[in-house]
Amino acid sequence: MYAGLIKLGQKEHMQDLYRRGHLYLNTFDFFRQLEIGADGRGDPDEYISEYYCGPAMAGLKIGLKIQKVDKTVQTLELTPETGLAEFKTDYGQKTYSHLFCASLMVVEDIRKTGQLIVPCNIAANKDWMIIIYDVREFLNRIKTACEDAGWGPIEARPVEYFDASNYGGTVGCFKKSNVYKHQVEWRLAVSCPNTTEAQSLFLGSLEGIATEPFLAIDAFKEPVIIGENQ
Repeated sequence: MYAGLIKLGQKEHMQDLYRRGHLYLNTFDFFRQLEIGADGRGDPDEYISEYYCGPAMAGLKIGLKIQKVDKTVQTLELTPETGLAEFKTDYGQKTYSHLFCASLMVVEDIRKTGQLIVPCNIAANKDWMIIIYDVREFLNRIKTACEDAGWGPIEARPVEYFDASNYGGTVGCFKKSNVYKHQVEWRLAVSCPNTTEAQSLFLGSLEGIATEPFLAIDAFKEPVIIGENQ
């Protein structure tokens, strides 16, 4: 299904990624608090626990307890019938603390559009690109580097997108609203001892498993063609 991974960023950061395998991992809180920019990275619902909206809320009942000044407690029942339009919650101990993101090159999409990635993913400050074509080796190096750093657990896989107008259930860090579907995101989620600061991981040179950095706009100069057996 996938031909590789694409990482977009500033020129100097992509050069550092290629030369030293420098993965920069931010906290999930960073993405929650980040203002949504041209590349759509900010998400106030990043890594929430559950989300309910639309027809999927059928049968959902939320009890809200209110303590009055006289210390008496009143319970309000919130349901779609009483006006509850959306419900989201965040609770419990989080498994992962940090995140590294890339975009998937989906073979079917490339064949349909002739493009490696949807152009709206490219922002003014993220206009250089690296293509990681040997994903298996990339993952092996990540696993080794995380073990050497004493990090864990770790998990890497594509993001699943749900219909934000009709969804009810768990979310976590590998599900996002379909508002972000154009990102076709692949994620590396890790647990680091220092959960509040950004972290760096070094895999060594990516020569032989990735392209050298190039201007992202160059990827759109000619249609990309993938054959049936490629």
